[in-house]
Amino acid sequence: MGVQSTASADAGIRVTFAAMDQNEDGVISRKEFERFTSLDALELVDQELSKEEMKLLASEEMDPLPEACKADFEQFEAEERKALLDEFAEMDQDKNGSVDFGELRHLVKLQQRELFLELDQNVDGYLTKPELVDFQGTVDPAISADCAKALLEQEEAQADKQELRYVMAHFDENNDKKISLDEFLNNQNDSFF
Repeated sequence: MGVQSTASADAGIRVTFAAMDQNEDGVISRKEFERFTSLDALELVDQELSKEEMKLLASEEMDPLPEACKADFEQFEAEERKALLDEFAEMDQDKNGSVDFGELRHLVKLQQRELFLELDQNVDGYLTKPELVDFQGTVDPAISADCAKALLEQEEAQADKQELRYVMAHFDENNDKKISLDEFLNNQNDSFF
């Protein structure tokens, strides 16, 4: 696979922007942003997946949320909603109450770079399978010990190797068993991280 152009890499951001801009006026209002970021609205984004990615997703079954996690996740959802509203304020760089495509693109690219740097534990400019495995094993410190234990038990029962192969196949364009920053940014979409 060759390196994608910036325009191609921005396609996911354009699709997301279009899905958020419900009234098609070229900007995202706070109300549109709130509606889009609700859990139900996330289903509006249609992601293009390869046949291999579709097979991997179809083979995965979602386990129900452990009982020990329900209260933690309710609190998490409330905190996430506040964080999303703070994110809208951060995106609205000119503070005019709406977000245009350039403002959304700027924030998404900044977040993607920050995530890559966080994942690149040995700071060599590449993500490797061991770094992704370490990332998968991290647990949010805001959840209780009972919830963390239940989630870890559930995760161990699932096929983590399959998910990791899926992530590597999606990002590793040149098949060198590591993900460069360019590969990470060129192939980023909402289905990961």
